Amino acid sequence: TDLDDEQRDFVESIRGGGGQLLCLINDILDFSKIEAGRLDLEEEPFEPSRVVEEAFDLVLPRAASKDVDLIHDVDDSVPPSILGDVTRLRQVIVNLLSNAVKFTEEGEVVLTARRLDDGGPECTLEFVVADTGIGIPEDRRRALFDPFTQAEASTTRRFGGTGLGLAISARLVEQMRGTIEVDSRPGEGATFWFTIKAAMPAARYEPEPEASPMEGRRALVLLENARELDVFVRRLRSFGLHVFGRRSAAWARSALSRGERFDVAFLDERVQDAEMRSALDIVRDEAPDLPIVRLASLGSPSLGRSPCGTARTTLVRPVKSWRLQQLLLDLFDDHARGESRAARPEETPAELPPLRILVAEDNPVNRRVAAKTLERLGCTADCVEDGQQAVDAVAREEYDLVLMDVQMPVLDGLEATRRIRESRDDGRPRIVALTAEALTEQRARCLAAGMDDHLAKPFRIEDLRALLASHVANSP
Repeated sequence: TDLDDEQRDFVESIRGGGGQLLCLINDILDFSKIEAGRLDLEEEPFEPSRVVEEAFDLVLPRAASKDVDLIHDVDDSVPPSILGDVTRLRQVIVNLLSNAVKFTEEGEVVLTARRLDDGGPECTLEFVVADTGIGIPEDRRRALFDPFTQAEASTTRRFGGTGLGLAISARLVEQMRGTIEVDSRPGEGATFWFTIKAAMPAARYEPEPEASPMEGRRALVLLENARELDVFVRRLRSFGLHVFGRRSAAWARSALSRGERFDVAFLDERVQDAEMRSALDIVRDEAPDLPIVRLASLGSPSLGRSPCGTARTTLVRPVKSWRLQQLLLDLFDDHARGESRAARPEETPAELPPLRILVAEDNPVNRRVAAKTLERLGCTADCVEDGQQAVDAVAREEYDLVLMDVQMPVLDGLEATRRIRESRDDGRPRIVALTAEALTEQRARCLAAGMDDHLAKPFRIEDLRALLASHVANSP
């Protein structure tokens, strides 16, 4: 429901406190599993560049609130796909990025990734996170990777944290057969880097690529940050464009006045207003059809309104490679635009059909949260308090999905699931375990009882939406 400013402030305080407690619990659970040797890594194919971009999404809001620039630079030597545990690699990257943003009040945080070996069935990747923050004294560097340790006692009070993140990251990197190091000086920022070893997926036949509609196009780029400009220009050139990158709008004004022609222009909203207005005036007069793309920070006022002047659209910095490529295809080729959108269905979450869902949960607060969250997603939710009521409800009504708590009175979720599966042979409804236990053994017990999936509590609306979308995709 709508909240006034004071209510919103109170709720944000509650949510922030809850988030800190959850972070603490998750860190301790992870560390305990690692120390007990019960953390197994998955071996699935994934895209390293996509992991980097997703990690930046998680730290972007905090960086934007501090006006800290975020830059990611994945070298062309990094394979498009590797085999490994995508969740754990993302966890290490997010931890290093979060620390960098936390301890940086101004300047930038830069992540670079490259391949170190010369090829073969296995690759060694290096990830480097550098910031312009407060730095770390030399005598405290090695202790950073010890559990419950931060650079100094006052750090915990000033910046928060458990002192477990780097210890967990070091052990995860070790399990991925790599190493992690740090270099820093007080007042000069810090640089963390780590390596991992990963197998390469089996090579697949790739048809010869068609001629790109971007080949030979001319792009004008105005970006204030020199490092970000260099990365952005190289990315555009990798798509086949001729790129003219500058940090000042004065050059753009001069070039357009001379009659220079471009196919697209990328303008940083932070370029001084007077220069930007001057450049836009020239564009309107000399190149009225030139598509202009604004490059804006998260939280910028320009994100909440239609692009100014002749701007076609706005991209949030740091710009994702696939999003940039899709935009250019949208501009230059209608056929490629359709294929690009089809290849990236996750950009806009698919609309969910009006599913009917049963929530079996003995905790009244959890029931209410689940029901309200489902309502926000457009679903109809019925609630019961124990496993026997869940069995009876499924016998009376047709449900698309059951969210089944595992530990309930009268009949627990595992036994309730077994009885539902015994009562009908069509595999319906889909049953998803709701449990605070995230260990592999618990998930195995749920699947063995006849459940289809597992959702750890507390869950976010994004987690539930993804689960429901998966159900829709896999159901007749």
